[in-house]
Amino acid sequence: MSATTPKVLNMRSSATLYFLKQLMDSLPRITYRIERRAGQNISQQSQHGLSKKFTLCDGGILYSSIHEIEGGDYKNVALRKPTEQKGVDFGGYPEKAVDGNRNPDFYGGDSCSHTTSGGPTWWIVDLLSLHRIHSIVIMNRNTQIKLKDFSVYVSEYNPLPIPNQDGKLIGQRCFSYAGKVAPNGPHSFPCETVTAGRYVYVFKHSQWLAICEFEVMVASNDPKYVSFDIWVGRKSSLSPFYSTVIDAPSRLNCVMACWSRNEGVATVIQFEQSTMRCECIQKSGLESSTVNMETGWILMEASNNN
Repeated sequence: MSATTPKVLNMRSSATLYFLKQLMDSLPRITYRIERRAGQNISQQSQHGLSKKFTLCDGGILYSSIHEIEGGDYKNVALRKPTEQKGVDFGGYPEKAVDGNRNPDFYGGDSCSHTTSGGPTWWIVDLLSLHRIHSIVIMNRNTQIKLKDFSVYVSEYNPLPIPNQDGKLIGQRCFSYAGKVAPNGPHSFPCETVTAGRYVYVFKHSQWLAICEFEVMVASNDPKYVSFDIWVGRKSSLSPFYSTVIDAPSRLNCVMACWSRNEGVATVIQFEQSTMRCECIQKSGLESSTVNMETGWILMEASNNN
């Protein structure tokens, strides 16, 4: 899909200026909070229609996330959802594309995903339930643009591997984009048609793929959804109610394995990629005393959002 050339407004028109002023004045002012797990709540005022939640983990990685997107008819349901991608370069873990931080500075912001080189390459997010998807919002890097000549697909079923054994892409295409996406953003891409699905993935035929924020927009009256706090290099010492070795080294498959069980609802899920060990834990509120540093493990804690 090629970019649409915007109409040029006649800024000398007083009617146009009045319209723009009315539009800017109508933007909501929403308070966002900074929250530390051990306590300490700090409130700040945002000038835009974004409510932010920052989670700080002692000795871990800082993730800031848009807790809820308002001020219109749509909301983001990709926030802090399970992700996967083709390899990791330069510390660009896939979950950084859904941490809510739109900082486009790859090295300074430490909030962009980055795949390994060679094609085809891909990045995927599991929304954990079906949604009717209207558009995708992407924050691009400010330099070394690697977001170009790509497509976004939506699937009701897990599309891994990408492409599949027959070389096909699973699901319905939301949109395709030819050429380079401009630096920074955010850039909004409407789906060709409103598309229902649980999995949303970006696909390129070659080279790297780097994304600083990926947002999946659905109608604001869409049902409640679940998101995850994610810690790389952390593991809980709590005993799982279910533990298994899954078929593929994918966090998405681990989440599906836990949520398909009847023994209980897994609110804490942890995954070790090299051994493909997946553990499901039922726990309301994860205490820091039960979380340890453990190389190779990824710890995910579910939380409900409106």
